[in-house]
Amino acid sequence: MKKTNFSAVLKTALTVIFGNALYAFTVTFFVVPSELILGGFTGLSITINHFVDIKVSYLVFFFHMAAFIVGTAVLGKKFAAATAASTILYPLFLSFFEFIFKSFQLPIIKILPLNALFAALLLGISLGILTRNGTSTGGTEVIPLVINKLTGRSVGFVLFILDGVIMLAQLVYSDFTKIIYGAAMVALYSFIVHLICGTKKNQDDNEVTENEEI
Repeated sequence: MKKTNFSAVLKTALTVIFGNALYAFTVTFFVVPSELILGGFTGLSITINHFVDIKVSYLVFFFHMAAFIVGTAVLGKKFAAATAASTILYPLFLSFFEFIFKSFQLPIIKILPLNALFAALLLGISLGILTRNGTSTGGTEVIPLVINKLTGRSVGFVLFILDGVIMLAQLVYSDFTKIIYGAAMVALYSFIVHLICGTKKNQDDNEVTENEEI
């Protein structure tokens, strides 16, 4: 019987909490006030919020819970254990920051390119550290996993199509400048996630090589 590594469990827990908190802060402080386009359930919730007066955090919680229930039914208990924390934490942090910043005149930084840059950096860091530790925000990536399980379709392809449709829906109300900076933001934070996860992979490969040499 394996002993539970308390330090590893604590590290993972703190990573999940910090990653979700940072992601929620960035969405609330930079993305939503600047009306930058974004993919995932967050982008879908922002789009619905633009037309219906329902808080983004409530919509995100609804979509996350629905995806979690479907994902658990199709993918099993292992998926549920890995995703449960983020499914609850991210909407909770969104609601918390919505409350904290409701009296602020956001965005505080009035220059759109700077908002997009800061948002990209923080989103990239938050998603990077979550992905690097084998977790996520429990968002739209669940749907491609379910479709892959049922049909064998590529997870990456389905996620690309899904996020593409969500981002295209935001073109209905977003102006051209915000579309350009939003797309640049998504590209930059995706690159940052790649760098962070690539560093982790290289470290793991080096450790394997060293062990083989020993």
